[in-house]
Amino acid sequence: MILVPEHCDVDLADEFANVIAWADVNKMIINRTKTKEIVFRRPCPIRHHLLPLVNDIELVNQIESLGVILHQGLNFEMHITAILKQCIQRMYMLRMLRSQGMSANHLNTVFVALVISHLLYALPAWGMFVSAGQCGRIDAFLRHAHKMWVL
Repeated sequence: MILVPEHCDVDLADEFANVIAWADVNKMIINRTKTKEIVFRRPCPIRHHLLPLVNDIELVNQIESLGVILHQGLNFEMHITAILKQCIQRMYMLRMLRSQGMSANHLNTVFVALVISHLLYALPAWGMFVSAGQCGRIDAFLRHAHKMWVL
């Protein structure tokens, strides 16, 4: 993965060559099929197409790095959608555990371990970019989860 700001003083082709040279010295291989390039930039109404700055490297609009989906405009809508989808799936599992007679105390422990920890994962990295609408989606999910366990 090559992370690139919108405006950069460094020639990225030369920088990538330095990375490849460093990998060779350290007896590592760069897998070019897994290497992606993303240019982070401010969202603007006039879209222009960027060309890849390094040959043979795919230019992408979003990537997943360490479980966080990064979009070129630092919009975390895709990330929030993905984590809420996974949390909803985990809530289904919790309903199944409750139907099998698991105690409320144990269900709470599993909820915190599987749902809350997933919502909080890497929050300092993406939380400051969340819009009010995205925050509302997370809050709505938590309110629904709370109602499910209080009743």
